[in-house]
Amino acid sequence: MLDLLHPGAANPAPVQNPALGHAQHIDINCPTILQANRVPGPDMILQDFCSQYGLQDNTLQRFLNNQYTHARMLRFITVGELKEMGFLLGEIAGVRDAIEQWSYAAPV
Repeated sequence: MLDLLHPGAANPAPVQNPALGHAQHIDINCPTILQANRVPGPDMILQDFCSQYGLQDNTLQRFLNNQYTHARMLRFITVGELKEMGFLLGEIAGVRDAIEQWSYAAPV
């Protein structure tokens, strides 16, 4: 009954990704910055990750100040934790975009 008031709440909305050529689901309620339907990309030190995905030096510094050293560690971070580290909204969007580019769609 409550789903009638919030029809999209139970299912994430499909988002068209031109690079993939089909819709993929983005769960805005996913607690971590790596979506549940994605798997981590190759591990690398964060300096290389930030450089490869166009993240600013202050983004790298915030990660390093909080003892994050490798890309494999990013899959555990939540948006709330990024906010606790002092990330601005645009920086959070940049990190989430980098994570999406770095990761792969999980096998169905």
